[in-house]
This record gives sequence, structure tokens and C-alpha cells, in this order.
Amino acid sequence: AAMVLLGASGSAFSIGAQTRLQIAADDEMTSRVMALYSVTFTGAKPIGGLIAGLVIELSSSRAALGLGAVAMATATAAYALELRNRPKPKPASTQRDDQAILPDAM
Repeated sequence: AAMVLLGASGSAFSIGAQTRLQIAADDEMTSRVMALYSVTFTGAKPIGGLIAGLVIELSSSRAALGLGAVAMATATAAYALELRNRPKPKPASTQRDDQAILPDAM
């Protein structure tokens, strides 16, 4: 059951990260940003596999799954802190450009 949840979470993360990068990148830079993302995302899997294999060899598969959960929780907490410290966007003006500014008629 945990592996199904892990697979679904991994897919959701991958789709969300790619979407966010494509929206945030300038049109001229989208392909370069996505290429760097692909290299980083794909390049991290063999290293994670080696670490998980070592943990399984020394302990158990549950320990490796727990290590992944701790790593994900740490990344989530760091991202939440970054979002909390990010400056808040200014609210959009309620006045439309096509509205005329009229003085109060009394």
C-alpha cells in the first residue's frame, strides 16, 4: 500500500514540478530550463538507488522506505518555510483600466 502511495506521489510531484517550471520560465528559456530539470531529475535516481541499496543491505527495505519518507518530509518542510518567507504579492487593483474615474456627485 505504501508503494502505491509512493508511486502516485512521485508522479504528482514530477508533473507539478514540470508544470511549474514551464509556467515560470520565459518563453525563450523554457527548453533550456526543462533540459536542466531532466538532467537533474534523471541524474538523481542512480544516486538515490545506490543509497537505498546500501540502506537495504545494512538494515531492511522498511528502513530505506523510511529514509525516503524522512527526505521527502525534510524537503516539504524546507519548501513550506521558503513559501512562508516569500514576499506576498500586492493585490490587484479593483479598478479596471476602462473605468472612468468620476467625482462623487452629490
